[in-house]
Amino acid sequence: GVATASSINITKPTGTVDNDVLVAIFSLNIATSATLATLSGWTLVTALSASGNILRGYFYTKVASSEPASWTWTINTAVADCAGIIMSFSGGAASDSNSLAATDVTTSPTAATLTTNSTNNIIVAGWNFGNGLTFTKPASMTAIGTTTGGTTMAVDASYESVAAQGATGIRTATISISGGWVSHMLAIPEGGGGGAVVVRPEQLSV
Repeated sequence: GVATASSINITKPTGTVDNDVLVAIFSLNIATSATLATLSGWTLVTALSASGNILRGYFYTKVASSEPASWTWTINTAVADCAGIIMSFSGGAASDSNSLAATDVTTSPTAATLTTNSTNNIIVAGWNFGNGLTFTKPASMTAIGTTTGGTTMAVDASYESVAAQGATGIRTATISISGGWVSHMLAIPEGGGGGAVVVRPEQLSV
């Protein structure tokens, strides 16, 4: 993560090749009314401010095509803290159009249910919350990684393979102290080649 900065740079996940599905998640301290600019070629899926908090969560996707070694997102003003994570998934098609975000002030960050349009999806859950809290992922999901920015921001990401088409059901995590959080959930369907969707090693902002 970064502190008092006007940009955040993250390295491309190891092994990423063209046509991989990239997912980027950021937590931004918005006490100074900061905003994160969308990079060319990336799609902003959701941007949502946490209930009763100075946190804003951003969730982006992109299909990899001649990607650089790293990406730099610009923040419109010097920000107290920002944290980010980028993931790369091979074997997937373009991200499912069904994606949802939610926010509340509780100890149970909850990602809303999705309705997938095909069988054999990976669902990706992103969580934005305050640094210093203990985060526990949903039991059914596999942790991708957690990163923090300065003293106030944190991001976590998890994923899960879902074979059936239709409603995925909610996914509920826990944090140690009740506070404002943002959750995002996105489905990545299996690609046309019939192979399984595979997550590559993630890259965290440092």
